[in-house]
Amino acid sequence: MPTSYALILGLIALIITIVAFAKKMKKNTRMTLAIIGIIGLIVGGYAYVTPGAIPFLDQTFDTSTLTAGVEPGQPSVSRELCPVEDTTVTFTGIDKYTSQPSGGTHRYWVNSDPALTVSDQGTKTLSPGDRVKVLFGNETATSFFGSIEEETIPCAGTHTISGETVRNGTLTLRVFNDDDVLIVAGTSTTLEAGETQSLDIDLQGSHQYGAPYGGIIVAEYDKNNFTDVTVDFGAGEVSVPTIHTVSSTTNVAKAYRFPVLEQDDKILGKLRIEVKSGIDDVDTSVNISLQTYNYDYYLDEDLGGIIAGPSAQDEDSTIISTSGGTVLAVGTD
Repeated sequence: MPTSYALILGLIALIITIVAFAKKMKKNTRMTLAIIGIIGLIVGGYAYVTPGAIPFLDQTFDTSTLTAGVEPGQPSVSRELCPVEDTTVTFTGIDKYTSQPSGGTHRYWVNSDPALTVSDQGTKTLSPGDRVKVLFGNETATSFFGSIEEETIPCAGTHTISGETVRNGTLTLRVFNDDDVLIVAGTSTTLEAGETQSLDIDLQGSHQYGAPYGGIIVAEYDKNNFTDVTVDFGAGEVSVPTIHTVSSTTNVAKAYRFPVLEQDDKILGKLRIEVKSGIDDVDTSVNISLQTYNYDYYLDEDLGGIIAGPSAQDEDSTIISTSGGTVLAVGTD
């Protein structure tokens, strides 16, 4: 409750005055304390009943929000007593687009204790003030991307920690040739030695699915025919993950980020192809391969099982998102 400095001064002065007249002490000491106490009572009382007269004493001090100093990750200890000893906590993953339970298993940490797991809709008994961190999906979910929530358990008998999850669906990657025709089986783009082409490209998600952390597209091309191939969705170039293996010893791979995809949203970009100079013709049997990898969270066991990412692969160079990947072969002639 907020308490004014004027009231605090008055209470201290009253205690000093009572001590001055109640304790056996030297006359001079008693008189000094009595004078200090009386002056404090007058000043504090005047400031309390006349707001604005002494601005400093109009300030307040909130005594109910004091917390003891604790180490990071430890529960906050309030001076305000909580009558609740145990709180039943329910862990619920909710599909972001359907509002239905996501199911599966979730991993959680209480304060600085080791991680534990709980089934979706499962309950655990914790205490008010406990700090809880939850990885919904526990890294092992393949149908949903992981999501992180952090909460402090309130002073209540029951509490629910919910986390929005997004289902992992198929991404559709499309490239249009120099005649603005969609490149599918039987179509290609015509290229000449030394030429650079900038083709339209788009990436689209699926209804009620998504890529909540975006991902990367790996462009793989033959270095004997192409100088460079870039994919531009406005998110920049990144390192090629070790989970990607080139299909030929003459191939080169480069990786580019793509942003978050919500449901069936579509993002537009450019595929730039630089043909090598000094060659007679582009080898028509050579395609440019585009491979998508979604980003997700994972548990880094090399660092004690902490949450890491989002990334396309874990600390053991294992692919994280096992579905949603798209491979597109861009034909050339």
